[in-house]
Amino acid sequence: MPKNKVLDAEYLIDLNGVEEALNTQSNFIRDTFVDALADGRLRIAKRTSKELKDCDEELYEEFQQIGAKRYITPKVAEQSIQADLIVDHGGGLLGGFPPEDRFENIAICLSQGLKMVSAGKPLKDYKSIGKKCKLNGFTAMTLAEFAQEIA
Repeated sequence: MPKNKVLDAEYLIDLNGVEEALNTQSNFIRDTFVDALADGRLRIAKRTSKELKDCDEELYEEFQQIGAKRYITPKVAEQSIQADLIVDHGGGLLGGFPPEDRFENIAICLSQGLKMVSAGKPLKDYKSIGKKCKLNGFTAMTLAEFAQEIA
């Protein structure tokens, strides 16, 4: 596939996914991440850039070196889906509740037909929300799974 061909988005990545992509020792995963950003298959949750700057200045500088980045900002309809997901999910037995951005990212994925790419605790949250809310059309995946799928 030509490097400059722009595709429709297929994936959404959050802060934890970006951090893992920039910190990985795998050139394959890192190159796949950068290529997918460049051709538009991978989009970034809008708040990620600011969050990365706030939490890791060095990684932020590295992130800024990546040329083509396309962001997704939630629309009103997606905010409605987010609110419904929060209600459907309900509170945890021990009071543990995933942060609202997890629900927002899932709402974007559901609305736009995207797969979620993340890492660590947020990835577990996405999978848990998907299971608890019975979201059959929602997929949350690791960077390694993402790289294998689009390679």
